[in-house]
Amino acid sequence: MEFLDQFYTYGNNLDVWLFNYINGIRAGAFYDQAMIFMTRICERSNFPIYLIIFILCGVWQTRQAKTRHMIEETKWQWITVVGVFVIAFLADWLFLHIAKDFFHRPRPFVTMQDIRLIGPSLEQKQAYLSFPSGHASFAALIAASLWPALTENKRFFALIFVVLTCWSRIVLGVHYPLDVLAGVLTCLFIVLLSRDIFQKLISHWAPPS
Repeated sequence: MEFLDQFYTYGNNLDVWLFNYINGIRAGAFYDQAMIFMTRICERSNFPIYLIIFILCGVWQTRQAKTRHMIEETKWQWITVVGVFVIAFLADWLFLHIAKDFFHRPRPFVTMQDIRLIGPSLEQKQAYLSFPSGHASFAALIAASLWPALTENKRFFALIFVVLTCWSRIVLGVHYPLDVLAGVLTCLFIVLLSRDIFQKLISHWAPPS
C-alpha cells in the first residue's frame, strides 16, 4: 500500500508539473487562438460533419479507382472507416460518460490558482469531469478511424492533429496531461475493438483483404 501511495503521489506531482509547464507557455495571441481553434474542431458535436466528410472522401476515392478490383477494395476500405467511426463514437461516448462520473476528477482551474484559463468558461456541472478528456478521445477517434485509408505522409499529419488537440486542452487550462493521455489510449482501444467487430460483421460481403 505504501508503494502504491508513493506511486500515485509521484504520478500526480508529475501530472501537475507538466500541466504548469505547458499551461504557462506564453506565445502570443495567435498561439492562444490556434489552441482555441483546435479545441473547437474537436468538439464531439462535430461528429455529423466528420461523418459526412468521411463518406464524401470514400465516394471520391472510389470513383478515382481505375480497375474493378481497386474499386471494390477502396469501397470496402471506406465502408469500414465509416462503420468503425460510428460504432467507436457510440462506444466511446458511453465509456466517457461512465468514466467521467466515476472518477469525478476536478479540472485544473478548480483546484489550482494562478493558471491560464483561455476560451469560453465551462458550466459548473463540467468542473468535475476532467478525466478522461473527451476532446482528446475524439481527436484520436478521427485519426484512428481514418488510419487504414491514409498514406504514410497523411498519417503523420493525423498524429500532429491528435497531439495539437491534446496540447490545446492543457493550454486552455481545462485538462491535465494524464486526462488527455487517458482519452487517447482508451479511444484507441475502443477503435481497435470496433474495427475487429465491424470486419467480422461485413466478412460475408467484403472481399478478402
